[in-house]
Amino acid sequence: MLAVAAWMIYVSGTDLAGRPIEVKDPLAARLRDAATSADPVSALLALTEVFPRDLAAALSDPLHSAYDALRTKGVLAAMEMLP
Repeated sequence: MLAVAAWMIYVSGTDLAGRPIEVKDPLAARLRDAATSADPVSALLALTEVFPRDLAAALSDPLHSAYDALRTKGVLAAMEMLP
């Protein structure tokens, strides 16, 4: 989950330190818009071109947790939380 959460941060176009990231993807504008919304995890999971509905539903809770851990604790602390 941590890798997918990290990808969600990446497609926002800004890293955890606030530095810009150049995202090269055909969906870059849509991904950035979703990733910078009020609930980026849900908005990105709603993109059916990336996440089929069943998969999105199954990933929602663990991805929210992983995303929040990356944003609030940083990469190393989030990795230490892995089983």
